[in-house]
Amino acid sequence: MNTELAAVLITAAVSISGSWLIARQSGKTGARDATTHEREAAIRERNVDLTRIKNLEDRDAMWEQRCNTLWKARETDAIIKRTQGDHIDILEDHIWRKQPPPPPQRPALT
Repeated sequence: MNTELAAVLITAAVSISGSWLIARQSGKTGARDATTHEREAAIRERNVDLTRIKNLEDRDAMWEQRCNTLWKARETDAIIKRTQGDHIDILEDHIWRKQPPPPPQRPALT
């Protein structure tokens, strides 16, 4: 009976040890898988953030280009209006001095 008891105890010890090792390895693998999934999720989030940043930079560049175009058009328009205003002043001066025709020539608008 002592040999049977020893065999049962050895078998139980081996089973418990084996179960413990398997559970430990499974836990490490699960932790590794969880870490891998977390890392992959972080990489995906980073890629999404980088895409958003790139889109915002592109949109900012587009708005800057549009603003520069509008500003140049505004400056050109201001020059034309100033030139027309100056010509009106010259015409008024011509009239007030009661000078004969022809009136001063209109400036070229560029």
